[in-house]
Amino acid sequence: MMNSAQSVHHPTRRASPSRPKKHTKIYKAKLKPVNLLVVLGYSVLPTLTAIKLLPSVDWRYLLGGLVLIWITTWYLYASDKKSAKSENWRISENTLHFFELIGGWPAGYLAQQRLRHKTRKTSYQLTFWTIGIFHQALCFIYLSDPKVITDILRTAN
Repeated sequence: MMNSAQSVHHPTRRASPSRPKKHTKIYKAKLKPVNLLVVLGYSVLPTLTAIKLLPSVDWRYLLGGLVLIWITTWYLYASDKKSAKSENWRISENTLHFFELIGGWPAGYLAQQRLRHKTRKTSYQLTFWTIGIFHQALCFIYLSDPKVITDILRTAN
């Protein structure tokens, strides 16, 4: 007779680290109003910058490009979360940061909060928020004096 401290071997319910689990669910937290306020707050300067750019850029391309980047960024976060749960190959942090850098950081922030992914890793958060602040600074500089940005771009070439 077995006592409660002994375990029962179930050959059909074997856990193997080399074999990923099937049908893993991604934990989804509810987005809190404060999360949406953060995104709205961080979107003020980029929105004003976009408005200032509109005479020289077709707004449909600008909006379409941003939506595509946001959807891709969300998808990458969700895929990485799913891969992390099932112990499969992961999306590299550099790839996630690249999509944040090209404009996907609002979607990255919402995905982090909704999927509860990459929220505790300090080094990741430091880079993530640096990218967000970089976007804010770039927009502020452009709104203050657009020639500064064009001069920087010219000297970079």
